[in-house]
Amino acid sequence: MQKNLLIKYNKPTNESFQELSKSIKSEWADLNIFGEKINHLSYNDIDNFLYQYKSVQSVCVGDVFWTTGQSICQWCLNNNIKCYFLQHGQWIYVENKHNIPYVPFATLLLGGIINQTVRLWEYGKRSRLFVTGSPKYDAIKPNNGQYIYFSPPIMFEYNPGYINRARKETIQHLSSLKGIDKDIEIIIHPHYREDRVDVLKEMFPYAKFIDKNESVLPLISGSKCVLTHRNSTVVLDAIASCKKSVLINMEKMKSSYPTGYFGEFAVECKDINEIKLNLKNNFPVMYNYADRAEPYVLLGNASIRISTIIKENYVN
Repeated sequence: MQKNLLIKYNKPTNESFQELSKSIKSEWADLNIFGEKINHLSYNDIDNFLYQYKSVQSVCVGDVFWTTGQSICQWCLNNNIKCYFLQHGQWIYVENKHNIPYVPFATLLLGGIINQTVRLWEYGKRSRLFVTGSPKYDAIKPNNGQYIYFSPPIMFEYNPGYINRARKETIQHLSSLKGIDKDIEIIIHPHYREDRVDVLKEMFPYAKFIDKNESVLPLISGSKCVLTHRNSTVVLDAIASCKKSVLINMEKMKSSYPTGYFGEFAVECKDINEIKLNLKNNFPVMYNYADRAEPYVLLGNASIRISTIIKENYVN
């Protein structure tokens, strides 16, 4: 058996772990076998599930804040196995994450800003923090496309084990964008937890829709720019793909981040006319790109950084 275990959870985590597995030989475990219970596994559930992997020295997981993630952290602690949490997206609901009962041995962060933020939390004093970037960005090959990649916010959220919920304000906000697809080539890639793609298709009948299970990065890499909202991890995907984001956070659309948070990597818009204007613009080339992106995403060789950290902490 290999010394490292990669635990499959959601689409972005799995994509990162697939790339990471090229740099460190690993065993695989898949939480999706639990179906609707995936987010709510007790310690006993995890102990029975991971019992066969007790000889590993490290475990990589994509989330630690949910019930299942806490059970995994506790299991690793009880079995003297180092747990590594790979940040796979933006940490939006930060008030729930400042101090949790069980923290991973190490937390692998995307960029400098989130590293500075987490260091101020009690969490950051208990878990070792490393800025590594994300393995899923290692193989990106940006090219210049003509279409706009649109990642809308979730209107009707499907989350296994939870009651599906409709976000009325988001529905109203997206409705205000009707017609934006009429004279601009737009492909719409719904979030993998969006439960009512049919409603989106009614709103934007001229757009091309991509299956929500398709990988995000090739679509972004081949676009002209990205249309999304400030809370979306897609903004980070766009930065990693050298694409500008045009944000739809106009009027009353709420965000966990202030206006201007993404600086030169995103364009803030006041209304739909400003959105249309910016989608038609050609954005200038940014020089010293990797250095400028580092506060948000550390680019290049994330898999090597992470595998080195894990191997350095193996016990011979």
